Amino acid sequence: MSKRDICPDCHVEVGELHQTGCDWETCPNCGGQMLSCRCLLSEVELAGRIPYNGRDGRPDQLAAEEHGFWCYCNPDWYGDPERHYGWIPCEKNHPNAALDLNRIASECEWDRAAKKYVLPDSKKAGAIGAKEGGK
Repeated sequence: MSKRDICPDCHVEVGELHQTGCDWETCPNCGGQMLSCRCLLSEVELAGRIPYNGRDGRPDQLAAEEHGFWCYCNPDWYGDPERHYGWIPCEKNHPNAALDLNRIASECEWDRAAKKYVLPDSKKAGAIGAKEGGK
């Protein structure tokens, strides 16, 4: 069994439901972190909890990969408010590329039925492979 097969917070195995209060559990109703979302327990139960599916399997991470949302940190940004954004969209092959989870929060919607983040129809056309540049 690899480290990815066990939740790093509550130690359940892949396919099992997280323990109450687990930092890694995703709310099936809103897509946020279960620990800090404001959904009612009845909404969570109705939506159906999401079992642990591996350390790289959080819905925001999976969506960023699926939609091609990558970014890198602008090293010139720190301490200079006149500079462009700290995180700059880029291609996956950029040497400092990281998943752009901020774009998931700002550009995607949570699909309760599919239990994943999706792009609204109006944004799907230009999503994959954002070019380097500003946000």
